[in-house]
Amino acid sequence: MKRHITYGTIFIVSFLFLSFSNNTGEININIIRERMDNALNAISIGVENHELFEILKNHIEFETLRRIIDRSKISSNIIFSSKIDYSKPFLTSLVYDTEEFENFVKFFRIKRIPLSAFFNLLDASSDLEVKARVIKTSNTDTVEVTVNTIDQYAKEINHCTVWYVPYLKDSDPFKIRFDQLSTPTTDLVPAGLWKIWTEKNGKMGPKTRFQCGHDGRKKREIDILAPNENGDENECDNRRNI
Repeated sequence: MKRHITYGTIFIVSFLFLSFSNNTGEININIIRERMDNALNAISIGVENHELFEILKNHIEFETLRRIIDRSKISSNIIFSSKIDYSKPFLTSLVYDTEEFENFVKFFRIKRIPLSAFFNLLDASSDLEVKARVIKTSNTDTVEVTVNTIDQYAKEINHCTVWYVPYLKDSDPFKIRFDQLSTPTTDLVPAGLWKIWTEKNGKMGPKTRFQCGHDGRKKREIDILAPNENGDENECDNRRNI
């Protein structure tokens, strides 16, 4: 009975969140927290009563899921108990994490969990962990990131546009541009997991996994590859290297 109440609450809260966002254009931290808590609790129940083990039928995945939930609860508590006035980009990326936990619950309900949902949950949990680390260490939700754009021989390449996109939303509508061309170029990037890349003269450099804030520092300087002169896009997506 408790699980049915939990699932129903998730969908009611989700509906209220969408209505609120559409009407005001704002994101409410309290609604995000309630959605995340409901999703985490629903998955926890499935772990505790071994119902999720019966669905996954894989001991390694089940134990990994148990660790994911334990870590996510700790990260979530740090994030939602902080007194920081979070920026809208940070809150938006937090919504993406919440959606992945809720999606996992939806698959749990129909007793069919695809591997993609499992990996997305892992990524969302890692994103929460990075966010929590910089919040706890530096009391900020954004990191001042300076990007140097270079070629394969570490030579500076100027006049590159630098883009980044939430790791869980890797498509054009979600990408964000650094204000100025390189090199270097500096911007405030919300803590979390991102993909970052360069563009110049219509050519793209390789996308790279960027853990913004994983070391707790509020300032970072990184090197990323400029587009290859021949226009090759050597995708560098270390998606599972967590």
